[in-house]
Amino acid sequence: MLERKKKLLEGLADNTLTSAELAELMQGIRAGDPDFAQAIEELLQDSTNTGLLAPEREQWLFDKVMSRAHQEEKPVRRIPARIWRVAAAVTLLLGTTGVYVSLKKQQQQHTLAMEQRRPAANKAVLTLADGRQVELDSIGHQQLQQGNANIQQQNGQLKYESAATTATITYNQLSTPRGGQFVLLLPDGSKVWLNAASSIKFPVAFARERVVSITGEAYFEIRQDAAKPFIVNTSRSSIQVLGTAFNIMDYAEEGQQQTTLVSGAVKVTAGTEAVVLKPGKMAVVKENSLSVTDADTSSIMGWRTGEINVQGQEIAAVLRQISRLYNVDIEVRGTLPKDKLGYITDKNTPLSTMLDLLHEHGLQTKINGSAIIVTTRQ
Repeated sequence: MLERKKKLLEGLADNTLTSAELAELMQGIRAGDPDFAQAIEELLQDSTNTGLLAPEREQWLFDKVMSRAHQEEKPVRRIPARIWRVAAAVTLLLGTTGVYVSLKKQQQQHTLAMEQRRPAANKAVLTLADGRQVELDSIGHQQLQQGNANIQQQNGQLKYESAATTATITYNQLSTPRGGQFVLLLPDGSKVWLNAASSIKFPVAFARERVVSITGEAYFEIRQDAAKPFIVNTSRSSIQVLGTAFNIMDYAEEGQQQTTLVSGAVKVTAGTEAVVLKPGKMAVVKENSLSVTDADTSSIMGWRTGEINVQGQEIAAVLRQISRLYNVDIEVRGTLPKDKLGYITDKNTPLSTMLDLLHEHGLQTKINGSAIIVTTRQ
């Protein structure tokens, strides 16, 4: 009987009930059948029917119920318009059985949890050469063996040690999700910090050259070895490195790549152009053009030292950063203002604080499942 009630509720949500099924649902609700409350609770916990996670499913079902309760529906499939007007009235009865209260409470709890969300730290996936994937986090301790390479995870760092090089070069990839970061110690002793939504592909042992590829954002501290140049390839350029420290930001959605030199020297090549950077300078690759500008290294490096820095960034760029750091989807409705923000905080800052920052610039925000809807000035 409970499965039948769940089926009827699903039919109400996606507009597939026949007239007879709708009448059956109405009769049960009007009778105050407590099984309907249990049926909704189970539907919210079961993600197999729609492919949605529980929070999104809560929002989905809640929105469907409320839309039936507050508006008349146009006729769909086999159900005439007058039947849907009755369905709207029926869903109002959900409040009398306590189901509406339960749905509203769950929505409020989910919204609060979203507002309190903080950027995750030390979270990544290691993909081995044979396709196996290993999940990494803040507290894990594990050891892997891959050929001559010994791989150790200690807290939020992954360390590679290789006894000798081989004729066959084997590559691994370390990837961070939105909301995650990780530190990689390469076989030559060079160190890499990966920011959120980034990846690095690298050999488990270096041969004549030391070559890696990245997406997203990474900070490098390279162990000097004049006999083995270190090269970082991105989607837009190639960076040749000596013993040095530098940051690369190459998110596809940002529309440009930034290579910022902290110390040492790097050569940035994009197409037929090339520049050698000095400390405190930034190479910008945009639309196949390469330029050099002064850089605020402390601001750019803030993410590695535990800051959220949106100093001097336009709101559109800030929204993209919030999406990466807090692992949320952002939907913009309207035209974003060109305001530049001036704000620096630490990575323990909850999402609600970042949303308040947007409110100060005339934007409205609404949490919808795992997404943030941003409504702009018209």
